[in-house]
Amino acid sequence: MKIFLVSNRGKKTVSVSLRNPSIFILLITMIAVLSGGLFFAGMKYGVGVVDEDFLDDKRILSASLESQKRKISVLKGKFDKEADALALRVAQLQSQVLRLNAVGQRVVEKARLDPVEFDFSELPPQGGIDIKSDVRTRDVGFLKDDMILLAGQLVNQEMQLSALETLLTAETWEKETFPAGRPVENGWISSKYGWRTNPFSGRRAFHAGVDIAAKWGAETIAVASGVVVHAGLMGGYGYLVEINHGDGYVTRYAHNEEILVKQGDTVSQGQVIARVGSTGYSTGPHVHFEVLRKGKTINPVKYMRASR
Repeated sequence: MKIFLVSNRGKKTVSVSLRNPSIFILLITMIAVLSGGLFFAGMKYGVGVVDEDFLDDKRILSASLESQKRKISVLKGKFDKEADALALRVAQLQSQVLRLNAVGQRVVEKARLDPVEFDFSELPPQGGIDIKSDVRTRDVGFLKDDMILLAGQLVNQEMQLSALETLLTAETWEKETFPAGRPVENGWISSKYGWRTNPFSGRRAFHAGVDIAAKWGAETIAVASGVVVHAGLMGGYGYLVEINHGDGYVTRYAHNEEILVKQGDTVSQGQVIARVGSTGYSTGPHVHFEVLRKGKTINPVKYMRASR
């Protein structure tokens, strides 16, 4: 067997004769081993490159996922805060509505309006043409704006209703603080207002009120709302209740057997304040009733005749 070796320029050729087969086999084996080594080395290097690229892609993807998770967490936190803020504001508006309803009910009662027509606990009757045409998506920003507007409207309405209630209360209080009616339901005038003969001295003396005879223990009634300024013994008056009604008006209820109020109490028109008796300078069970205006006594009869 001959092997020809040719230079790269083709100018020179060398031939080698292999007469021994074992040398040829050895040469072939060396070439095969060398080729296999180069092949496996290339495979190993190539797989290493592929593995490294795959790991880089995996790291990039993981980082991206972590970034998205952080963004979602931040957005969720903001949403939770917005939701908590809206829930708190809704609770505040509900409290305002409850206060508004309470004021509205008081106004209805004092103005003597129809409670069915002005029921503040129910939504007012409303309607529309096509409910589907009004359906639209609202974001949190729009809801917050609507709630701020609603809160302002509630405050304004509450102020207006409170002012109206104050006016109605003033009118009611003025009516209730004006003396009107009898201090006992069943009784008769046993001594009039003005000059008379004193039953104890027999001399002529001025009687500053009227005496109304009644049964022992009968109810003594306040003829107007006011504040109790005296409740107890006072000389010839015996057990006396004195009430200041404001605007210069004061009433006195004397000779009671028992007093049911105390100094500083606020009483209402028609309230029972004592029980009829005969304490102090008295000849029998009756109520001595006085009306004073700016410190001066007035004939109580005209106030007794007035209706409550």
